Amino acid sequence: MVKPCSCAMTDYHGSTDATSPPPAETWHPLRFDHGHPDYASYLTSSGAEDTLDCQRNDQAWIHMLLPSVYHGKEIQDPRYGGLIGDLGIFLALVAFSMEPKHLQQWLPWMFQNSAWQTHSLGHGRKLAF
Repeated sequence: MVKPCSCAMTDYHGSTDATSPPPAETWHPLRFDHGHPDYASYLTSSGAEDTLDCQRNDQAWIHMLLPSVYHGKEIQDPRYGGLIGDLGIFLALVAFSMEPKHLQQWLPWMFQNSAWQTHSLGHGRKLAF
C-alpha cells in the first residue's frame, strides 16, 4: 500500500514551477541508445539518439509516455520494439502521462505481475506555455 505524501515537489531553489525554471537551470531532451537485440530503445539522459529505434502500432505506451517528436520508425514484427533504461526518467514520464490528481491512485496499479501496464487517462502535460 502506498502512503500519501503531504509534501510538494520542489527543486533545490524552492521552486515548484517546472515551466519557468531559473535561467541557470535547463531542461534536457530525452535521449535514447539503440543496439539492443530486440530493438528496444534504452531511455537515458545522455544517449546518442533523438528517437526510439522502432515502434509498433499496437504499443499504446508510446503515445501515453512520449510526445511524437520522440517516436521512431514503425515496424510490424511483434518481436521488436520496447523501452528499457533509466527508471527515474521512466517514472517521471509515467507521472507526466496523467494529471497529478490521478498519480497516487494509478501509479501502484500500473506495475502488476512484474510488468508495466498502460492507462487511458488524459495526459498531464501542458500543450502550450
